[in-house]
Amino acid sequence: MQCVKRMVSPGVHTFARHIREQRQEIITAWSHDVEALPSAEGLSTSLLRNDVGEMLDALAEALDAAAPATSPLRRLAIKHTEARYREGYDVREVVYEYHALRRILLVGYYGSHALAKGSAAPLFAVGRAIDDAVADAVDAYVRQRDQAREAFIGMLGHDLRLPLQSTMISASLLLEEPGGPPARIAGVAAKIVRSVARMSELISDILDFARGRLGGGIPIVRKPTDLRAVVVRIIDEIAALHPDRDIRCLAAEAPGDLIGEWDEARVEQVVANLADNAIKHGRDPVIVEPVDLGDTVRLEVRNHGTIPDDLLAHLFDAFTPACESARHGRLGLGLYIVREIARAHGGWVSATSTDDLTTVSVVLPKHELRARLPPRA
Repeated sequence: MQCVKRMVSPGVHTFARHIREQRQEIITAWSHDVEALPSAEGLSTSLLRNDVGEMLDALAEALDAAAPATSPLRRLAIKHTEARYREGYDVREVVYEYHALRRILLVGYYGSHALAKGSAAPLFAVGRAIDDAVADAVDAYVRQRDQAREAFIGMLGHDLRLPLQSTMISASLLLEEPGGPPARIAGVAAKIVRSVARMSELISDILDFARGRLGGGIPIVRKPTDLRAVVVRIIDEIAALHPDRDIRCLAAEAPGDLIGEWDEARVEQVVANLADNAIKHGRDPVIVEPVDLGDTVRLEVRNHGTIPDDLLAHLFDAFTPACESARHGRLGLGLYIVREIARAHGGWVSATSTDDLTTVSVVLPKHELRARLPPRA
């Protein structure tokens, strides 16, 4: 295959020479501009300027080579952004730095080269190079933020659960004493076990909320999962906890193929949260039914009772419904977590409420939908 060399406009070469000749002046002007950013306060001159000199050198080389998209500039942009993240910059401040650099470069070049004013080639070349750098900078910032968030959530979950585990073990040992503990101690120990179990559920909800709200989404691990078996198992357990309620599971007799590639533990959570919501906020019967739709499955939970329109529109938002959730000692995160789990699987949620019948549905694709973005040139 014959390699075709990309032609470079003379104006672009002139711009590259301008960057090299005015390198120090550009760095100084840029430093004066970005030192006003809130996160720049207290930074030394060397930390403020960071890799900007190297980035200008890389930009000049990229312009001469007519290959800004594959130049070292993008690697330096990532390095610069990672350093800014550690220094406490937010993403808007990082993007501003690149916009300031673009402005200083273009104003300086077109202001000092009269013949350049009729040529747009340098403008497009520099704009493309800076745009690529900004895109890589934002990617790097998001990656750093996501890693920090996951590390924080992991440590928080560990630190919160460790004392609870100790308390649970201690209370369980009291209940397992040979001959049994005295009645008063047994009652207190049983209360401790129930309270610790409830606290563990709340911690899980809070951590899932943090993952969903902070942008990373709830993590999932896919494997072949039988929705029919999951629904039967979870609803049997829930029905045993509520013997006074009319809870009907239609999974065993549901027709079709209900096997897909899902995170089984998360699907269990969806089933449990939907049923729990219907039991706490609706009237009997509570009916749970999975439906095969071909490439997707729909899980429906129906109950008697009507949800007001103003509440229905926000049913899957966090902390909704606040008053009812507070009444039951909950945070109102159950349906929000259902929505986030569905989204993590490429699915969606919906709810309808008419004529004293409320239906909450979750649709999950049976297989992962792999959306492919075109690579940047």
